[in-house]
Amino acid sequence: MMRNPISFNSFSVWQLAMAFFFALAAGRHTFAKDSIEWTEVSVLPPAKGELIQPGVAGAFAGIHGDALIIGGGANYPQGMPWEGGPKIWWDTVFVLERKTTDTGVTYDWAEEQGKLPTAAAYGVSVPLDDGVLCIGGCDAKSCFADVFSLRWNAATRAVDVAKFPPLPRPLAFMAGARVGDWVFVVGGQETMDGGRPTKNFFGLNLAQQSAGEDAFQWVELPSWDGPSRILPVVAGQGDSLYVWSGRKPDSEGGPTEVLTDAYAFDMRAKSWSKMPGVSAAEGSPRCVMAAASCTAPGGDSVLVFGGADGVVMAMLEHNGRKARSANKSEAEAFAKFNIALLENHPGFGRDVLSFDPATGTWTGIGSFPDACPVTTPAVIWGDSIFLPSGEVRPGVRSGRIWKGTMVKVAETVK
Repeated sequence: MMRNPISFNSFSVWQLAMAFFFALAAGRHTFAKDSIEWTEVSVLPPAKGELIQPGVAGAFAGIHGDALIIGGGANYPQGMPWEGGPKIWWDTVFVLERKTTDTGVTYDWAEEQGKLPTAAAYGVSVPLDDGVLCIGGCDAKSCFADVFSLRWNAATRAVDVAKFPPLPRPLAFMAGARVGDWVFVVGGQETMDGGRPTKNFFGLNLAQQSAGEDAFQWVELPSWDGPSRILPVVAGQGDSLYVWSGRKPDSEGGPTEVLTDAYAFDMRAKSWSKMPGVSAAEGSPRCVMAAASCTAPGGDSVLVFGGADGVVMAMLEHNGRKARSANKSEAEAFAKFNIALLENHPGFGRDVLSFDPATGTWTGIGSFPDACPVTTPAVIWGDSIFLPSGEVRPGVRSGRIWKGTMVKVAETVK
């Protein structure tokens, strides 16, 4: 069942025409601008045997046929981390089926739930022609090199899992995208115990899948001329792969470097180039780490949804170091301050930004209607964008499944 339709500045063709007419009469210029109309279509159900579903962060997600597949992820169902709640990693696979009837489109959860090969989160999901490719990820102890596909078999009512070549090294907290027949992953960390950010850049040519095991393998490619990173934002468009932002933790316990830089990998030239970072009207590059991103349905632009700017993270890190002070009263004060920051966190960014590869420019195309999730993929399903579940504040998940549809809105300028 579709729920809570939320529309921002959406116009019918007639309203657009009238807006153009009155603007012309007033000596102003009106043009049609891209925007997104959002609808909450469902909420992630509890896993079998569970009573609650707080939502998951870092899940794999993608489309196969008339189904949205969501697998794995991590959350805190027994309490927030600052309250001592343990982080739980999941292997459950949920399937949201789309059904078209005479009265419209409905979305319903399949009663059957599948399983990942192991509980995992914070890997990369990439669309295949016949399923979703799940790459790497981790649990509480280890990062994984495993790669596999998920497909929904509507006839047998089961999720089919097929092995793909493993990564050259275990990897989690990276990002990735597909460009033509190539799948790429960028950055990430290889271990969970003091994991350092990397400059890993791996590629898999899907066109070699029928060429035999020796030919169908991941290759390690030259990386960009910039810092190592985790949680970057990555998207493919045309013959290019784009990498923005992320963060670079200090393995020695110092402040994390918040990244606002950006790079483009040209498939034809097989080379990297540096480009301006993410920016909109204000012009200053911004950090959008862990944001969902995708190519606009039916268009040439790249869309980025929200993201974390790192400001509160830096405060939490600073206070965390102070909370380890030998001065007991000072340590207690900073520990309490951090709990207050976490409990009153405003949520991550809500700006929806559009990048035009032809001009290298960014445009704001509205705001997300509610708390915007990070550490979840943006999934293209037909002519719509789906944001399934995700993290909306540190430690806090959302189970809401959002559907975004591109629309035109009228904007008038003098």
